[in-house]
Amino acid sequence: MRIAADRPEPGTSNFVEGLPDGPILLLRPDRLGDVLLSLPAFAAVKQHWPNRPVVAAVSSYTAPIVVACPFIDDVWALPVVDGRGRFSPDTWHDKPRPAAAVSYFSDFPNALAIWRQRIPRRLGPASKLAQIFYNHRVRQRRSQSIKPEWAYNLDLSHALIRLAGDEPGPAPGAPLLHFDDVTDDDRVAFGREHGLPPERNWVFIHPGSGGSAPAPTPADYTRVADSIAESGCRFVITAGPNELPLAEQLAGTMQHLSPTVYHSQGGLVDFARNLRHADLFISGSTGPAHLAGALARPTATFYPNLPTAGPLRWQTLAPEARRFAFTPPDGAAPFDMTAIDYAAVGRELGVWLAGRAG
Repeated sequence: MRIAADRPEPGTSNFVEGLPDGPILLLRPDRLGDVLLSLPAFAAVKQHWPNRPVVAAVSSYTAPIVVACPFIDDVWALPVVDGRGRFSPDTWHDKPRPAAAVSYFSDFPNALAIWRQRIPRRLGPASKLAQIFYNHRVRQRRSQSIKPEWAYNLDLSHALIRLAGDEPGPAPGAPLLHFDDVTDDDRVAFGREHGLPPERNWVFIHPGSGGSAPAPTPADYTRVADSIAESGCRFVITAGPNELPLAEQLAGTMQHLSPTVYHSQGGLVDFARNLRHADLFISGSTGPAHLAGALARPTATFYPNLPTAGPLRWQTLAPEARRFAFTPPDGAAPFDMTAIDYAAVGRELGVWLAGRAG
C-alpha cells in the first residue's frame, strides 16, 4: 500500500499547530485495565478543551464503564475482533469528522481507519508499523517501564495539548468515574443483602485474573485474610460472570472467617457501583483492581517482580497513601508468587485498616 502524505511531516510531538474545529477522538479499544489507566489522559483533554466534544472509541465490552467517566461527552462502542475493538464503516455514519484523534496504543487496523477518514491531526506512539498512519508521533519506549502506564497515556494527551501551542495543566486524579444516581443508602442495601455490618470495614478479595500476570492462590489469599481479620473487618469475595467456581473455592478455604460471595452478573457498571463500598480491594494485577483504583478505593495488588508487569508500570489509580503493592522478594523468580510472605502482607494491611477505623 502506498501512503500519500496529506501534510508536511513534522516528525516530532512538539510541532506547534492549532486544532481545527470538531470533536477530539480518543482511541483505546483494548482490555478493561488498559482503558481505565487511560482515564487520566481522557480527563486531561477535556479539562483543556471544556467546550469541545471529547469522544472515546473503546471496545463494546468496556464502553458501558467509560460512559461513567464525566470527562467524556460521547462513547463509540467498537465491535470486538480478535480481542480488540475495531472501527467499521458504520462507526463513522452521521458523525462529524474529528479535528484530532489520539491513539494510546499502536494498532494497525484502527490507525489505518482514522487515516482513511482524513482526520487532520492523528497522534500516537512512535512504535510498530501503525505509526505510518499518524502525522504526529511521540517516542515513548514503554518497554523500559520507567513510569506508570497511566503516565505514558497522559504523555500523549499532553502532546496533543502542546500541538495546539498550549501547556498542560495538573494531572487529574481519581475518582475518574461518577454515577449520578448513587446515594448513601446503597451501602446500607449492599450490607443488608450480604450480611455486612455497616460499622465494620469491608475487605473485598477478587481471586480471578483476566490478564497475563499470575495471581495468588485461594490458600494464599486465606493467609492474607487470616492476618487482616484481627482488625475486625468482614470479607467479600467478588466474582465476575465466569469466576464463581474460583470464588466458591476461596470461600471454602476462608469459611472460618464467614466471608460472603458477591457474584456480579449485572455488568461492569453494576459491579463498579458495588466496588465503591470496598474499604480495601485485594487482588492480582487485573482489570477489577484498576476499576477499584479509578473509583479511588484503597487497593492492595499482587504483581510479578518484573518491570514490564510490575507495580510501577501497572499501579492502580488509587491515591498513593491508599495504594499497596506486593511482589516476590528479590532473589526469587519474578513470577514465583509462592515466595511472597502472605501473612506479613495481611499484618501490614490489618494495621492500616485498624488505623483507618480509628
